[in-house]
Amino acid sequence: CGVTSVTVNAAERLAAAGKRAAVVDLNLEMGDVSIFLNTKAKYTLADLAINTAKVDAAYISSTAVRHSSGLDIISAPHAIEEADQVTAARLKVVFRHLRDLYDFTIIDTPSVFNETTIEALDHSDGVLLVSMLNIPNVRNAKRIKEAFDRLGYPKDKVHLIFNRFQKNS
Repeated sequence: CGVTSVTVNAAERLAAAGKRAAVVDLNLEMGDVSIFLNTKAKYTLADLAINTAKVDAAYISSTAVRHSSGLDIISAPHAIEEADQVTAARLKVVFRHLRDLYDFTIIDTPSVFNETTIEALDHSDGVLLVSMLNIPNVRNAKRIKEAFDRLGYPKDKVHLIFNRFQKNS
């Protein structure tokens, strides 16, 4: 329903406004952020996760791809099997350093509730819940919002975006 489009556009606007911004592709098996931004990463989030003992601002900067907009991109792993290297515990270390390095870190999450997604959501200041304006997606957005309530997220942490409207839906 346009999650990656919203992620990339928000991150690019922040970078264009002079903010130190990064986008992290947490869709570990099928990430598309690099394709959307027409970049190719030598290193990925898996490299950061594998090397958490080395992770600091300099290491993250050397791993990220700098987009022409000034945005830094931390890409999803190149190979599907590398996704297993990115665990919640390893992400916690990476996120701590990202918070110190950037004014804004926008995380493109997959549409699943797993350990890594929950870790990202727990460490986020805000969550943009992107949905489409049709019955199945509105129902799913409601279910996700209820899950966020059970996780104890404050009401002002979650913001709902209806990204698409289908005329005959």
